[in-house]
Amino acid sequence: MILIEQNRLYWNGVSICFASHSLPNVVDGVCSVLYCHSLGRTLVNVDGKYWMGDRDGALPEPDIIIGQVVGSCGLLNDPETMTRVIELIQVREDDGLQTKIKVM
Repeated sequence: MILIEQNRLYWNGVSICFASHSLPNVVDGVCSVLYCHSLGRTLVNVDGKYWMGDRDGALPEPDIIIGQVVGSCGLLNDPETMTRVIELIQVREDDGLQTKIKVM
């Protein structure tokens, strides 16, 4: 399970990176790894409602941004963390399991 709480992303209770969002009403849901045509890359999708990924400098940005380093303009680009999150979710998908996300 993914939990986002106080600008941290937790995977099964272990903090693995920072997370920020600007959505007024983030809802809990089930994560999938999908190609996002509007952003032009593979990201994490939550129930078709919003996208989670790293900040790569392109606009528009994902709805939830994840990364390891906070700079003056927010979370900095961190493709390694994004790759890690995608791989964790894909392993569960390959095993036929869902990854749920809860945002507090």
